[in-house]
Amino acid sequence: KITDVEFFFDVFSFKSGASFTSPYSFTTVQYLNRSECSESDIIESVVNMQVPDEITPRTRELASQITSGLDRPYDKAEAIEQYLRTNYLYDPEYTRAPEGEDPVDWFLFTEKRGVCANFNSAFVILARSVGIPARLVTGFHGNQQEEEQTVSLKQAHAWAEIPFLDYGWVTFDATAPGDLPCNQISGISDGTASGLATTIEITDFITADERGVRRNEPFTVIGRVITVVDNKPAGGITVEIYVNNIKENGGALIGRGKVPGDSPDGVFTIECSIVEETEIGAYQIIGHALGDRTYAESWTDPVLKVVSDTAINLELPEEARVDEVFTMNGVLLEDNGTPVGGMAIHLEISDGTSFPDTLTDENGVFTVTHAVSDYGECTVQASFEGSEYYFGSSQQQTIRIMMPTEISLDIPAEAFPGESFLIQGNLVTKKGDALPDRDIHLSIDNDATVVVKTDSNGSFSISHTFLNTGSFSIEARFEREGFFLGSVASVTILITEIKFVIDTPDVFIRNEETLISGSVLTKHGPLVGEQGDILLDGFVIATFVTDETGAFGFPFAVEPHLATGSHTVQYRLIEYDAAISREIYVKAKTTLSLSAPERGERGEILTVTATLLCDNGSPIRSVFLVTEDNHLHGPTNNDGQLSVSKTIPEETENRTVFFSFLFKETEHLLSSNASVEIPIMQPALESGKRSIWIILIIAGILISAGAFLCIMKIKNRKKQPESPVTDKAAGTAEREIVGEFNGLSTKCEIVFPRMTAPLDDVWGQNEDMEIEAVLKNSTGVPLSNKKLTINVKNEIDLELLTDSQGKALLCHIFREKGTFTVTLLFSGDGHYHLSETERTVRIVDYREEVIKLYGHLVEEVTNLKIKVPVDVTPRFLEAILIRGVQDIDERALNRFLWYFEEADYSTHDIGREQYLNAFVALTRVQDSLGGNNEQST
Repeated sequence: KITDVEFFFDVFSFKSGASFTSPYSFTTVQYLNRSECSESDIIESVVNMQVPDEITPRTRELASQITSGLDRPYDKAEAIEQYLRTNYLYDPEYTRAPEGEDPVDWFLFTEKRGVCANFNSAFVILARSVGIPARLVTGFHGNQQEEEQTVSLKQAHAWAEIPFLDYGWVTFDATAPGDLPCNQISGISDGTASGLATTIEITDFITADERGVRRNEPFTVIGRVITVVDNKPAGGITVEIYVNNIKENGGALIGRGKVPGDSPDGVFTIECSIVEETEIGAYQIIGHALGDRTYAESWTDPVLKVVSDTAINLELPEEARVDEVFTMNGVLLEDNGTPVGGMAIHLEISDGTSFPDTLTDENGVFTVTHAVSDYGECTVQASFEGSEYYFGSSQQQTIRIMMPTEISLDIPAEAFPGESFLIQGNLVTKKGDALPDRDIHLSIDNDATVVVKTDSNGSFSISHTFLNTGSFSIEARFEREGFFLGSVASVTILITEIKFVIDTPDVFIRNEETLISGSVLTKHGPLVGEQGDILLDGFVIATFVTDETGAFGFPFAVEPHLATGSHTVQYRLIEYDAAISREIYVKAKTTLSLSAPERGERGEILTVTATLLCDNGSPIRSVFLVTEDNHLHGPTNNDGQLSVSKTIPEETENRTVFFSFLFKETEHLLSSNASVEIPIMQPALESGKRSIWIILIIAGILISAGAFLCIMKIKNRKKQPESPVTDKAAGTAEREIVGEFNGLSTKCEIVFPRMTAPLDDVWGQNEDMEIEAVLKNSTGVPLSNKKLTINVKNEIDLELLTDSQGKALLCHIFREKGTFTVTLLFSGDGHYHLSETERTVRIVDYREEVIKLYGHLVEEVTNLKIKVPVDVTPRFLEAILIRGVQDIDERALNRFLWYFEEADYSTHDIGREQYLNAFVALTRVQDSLGGNNEQST
C-alpha cells in the first residue's frame, strides 16, 4: 500500500515520494460529461411522458416557442434549461400559487421567482410538452470528491433527469443562479461536479461597425477559457455561443467552436451570425464552455447591440407645374424591410427650401407637400441621421418643374372675302414672361400648317386672306419644349359680306357696369339703321339699332349673383341671317386687407396678417399670396387669412419695415394687393451723449462762421410747360455754390436707377422706387462716409451715410399721383464745402397714362385733317388710318392699340413695361404720320 502520495488535481496525476519495486494498479471513476449524449436518442417512457390535465395552453405554447427550430432531444432539453435559468429568479421568499391555480403556470407567467423545485418542475412539464420524457428527482447535493462527509438539510435539492440510450438518466438542472447548495455561480462552474473548474470570458467582438452587429452579417466572438485554480488554458474544450434577449426570449445558438488544444492562453475564435428575424436592440451574447472529461462547464454573458442599416424609399411625381403643390412620400425601412417608425426625416429641396424634420409613422411613412415657384430640374433629398440602433441613410430624387405657357391669338372676328387680315398673338409663361424665338404652328382652317417664330417680345404675326364666305378656324400651337409645357389657342373668323366689329371687353366685373358695344360693316361701308338683338347665354338682354356709322352699344349692369367664369354673348341682326358670338368672363372683385402692429423695435419679430375676401364678403380659402420678395406664401386658411413674420435686425439703419401682399388674378377672381410700412422706433440718445452733441453743434457753428464767408447763388433750370401726357417739368434742378471758403467744393447728384429713357423721370404709383444719392468732389472723386440729408416731397427728412463709392440708397413708395421734389443736401465739414441739388419726379397711374396716349393720337389725327367720327372705336380708327395714310407703320399702330385695349378694357395689371411699350409704339406711329412726338420726356 502506497501512502506517501501527492495528488495534482488540475491534471489528475499522482506523485509518490517512494520508489516502486513491484507492479501496481489503481481504480478511477469516470464522471459523465453531459454533452457526450447530445447525439444520442432518448429512451421512450410512457410513464415519464404524462402531462396533467391542468396544464394550460400557454404553457404548451411556451414550450414550442423555446424549442422552435431544434430537432435533437438533447438540444431541446438544453434550450428549455437555459431559458429557465436566464429568465427567472432564484428566490426562497417567492409567493406560492393560490388555491386553484396551476403551480407551473403560476411560476412561468405570474410569479417568475422560486426555488429548485419550481424551476425543475417547470422543466419537466415543458420537456414532456414537446415529447421528451423527463422526471423530477429530489435528494441531497454533496461533494463528489469526499468519501465521507456530513450532509445537512440545507443541501436538499431537486433536479430533472432525461433517459438517453447508452447513458441512462442524465441530469438537467434548470435552477437559476442563487443561494444554491451546489454553489452555482454565473461564469464559473463547480469543478467538483464534472472536471476542473473553468471560467469563460468573451473579450472582444469583431464586427463591421463598432456600434454593433448587423443581422445576417458574420461577426467574430473572441474569448478564452481557463482553469480557475491556476489560470491555465482549457485546450480542446467546446464553446457554444447563444444570443438571448434579456427581457423576453430564450437563447438561440448562433455559433460553436473549440479552444485549440495547443492554445497557450485558452483563446477561442468563433464565427457567428444573427438571424434575420431578430429584432434590433441590446442582447446578451452567452458564451457556454460545455465541459468534457477534463474540464467543467462555465458561462459568461456580455451585451452586444444588434443594429440595422436603413434605407429611404422616396417617391416623387416625375414632374409638377410651377406653383403647383405636389406630394413627396417616403418610407424608412430596416435592412430586412421592416418599417421604422418614430424617426426624424430631414428634407431639403434645391430651390433653397429646408423643411422642419418630419417623423415617420408606425408604418415608417412620411409625407410632405411643397410648391416650387420657378421652372427647372429640382433635387429633393431625404436624410435620416441614424439613432442608437439604426445607421443613417439618405436618398435623392429629381423632379422636373414645368412652366405652363399661354398663347393669346388675336384676329378680327370678321372679315370680307378677299380682305387681308393679320393673324397675331403672343406666347408667354404662366407668370407673363415672354418666350422669344419659339416655333408656333399655325393651322388655318385645318389646312397645311405654317410655322412662325416669336420675336423678342414673344409676339408672332402673319397675314392671310380668305376668298370665300364662311366660318374658318385658326389654331396656334406651341409644342412642349424643355421645361415649358405646350399650349394651344384657337379662334374662328367669319368671312361675310356683313362684318361685326365687337368692342365689348372680354371681362365683366360683378357689381359694375360694362359697355356692350360694336359696329356692323359691309364691304361698302357701315350698315345703318339695322335692328339687332344681344343675348347672354341664350337670353335676350337688349335690342339695338345701328347709327350712321354702323355702331351700337348699351351699358349693362353685371348683377352680383351672376356666376363667375365663362359666358357667351351673341350679337345678331334681325333682318339678316347674320350673327356672331363672343366668349366673355365674369369675374369677382377681391379685397386684401392687412392687420399690422403700429410700430416695431430693433430685434422684434413683426407679424402681419393678410385677409382676402370676395366681393360678397366671403373669405377666399386655399390660395397663395405673393410678398414683396416675390415668394409664395400660403395657402390661406378657412377665414381667408395668412400671416407673414419678419425680424427687425438689431443693426438696421432703416426707419421702416415694408410688407406687401399680392393676390394674382385667376379665371374667376380679380387681383388685389395691399402693403404697409411699419415705423421702427429709434433709440433715444442718452443724456450724456445728448449734451456732447449739443456742444459739438454749437462749436461747429462758431468755427464755420469764423472760418469762411459763403455766398450761395442758386440757378434753377427753366421749367417746360406740362404736356397732356408726360410732365416735362420732371427733372433735375442744380444748385451751384460759389464764393470764398476754406474747404474743397463738392457736388450732389440724385439718380433714379430703375428709370430709363424716354421715361427717366416718371414712376408708378404704389411702386417701390429707388433713390440714389451721390456725393463727389470737384474732380469727380467719390466721397465716402459723408452724411447726406434727403428730403422727399417736404415730408420725409432722412440722414444717409455714403459708402465707398460715394453713394447712399433710399427706397420709397409714393402713394399719391402728382409731381414731387426730392432734395439732397450735403452740409459740409472741415474739409469739404456744402452742396445741394434737387430733382422732380412725376408719379402716375400707368393705366391712365396709356389711355391718355390714345386720346393724344386721336387729337393728332384730327389735326391732320383726317375725318374721324366723334365716338370712333380703336379698330375703326385703325382701319381709317391704314386706308387713308400712306406708309403708316401698321405693325406699330396695331401694337399700340393692343396695349390701349388691354389698359382700357381688361382688368390686367398695367405696369411700367406696358406703358413704355405703348409709348414707343405711338412714337413710331407719329413718325410715320410725319408728326412730332411731343409727349417725349
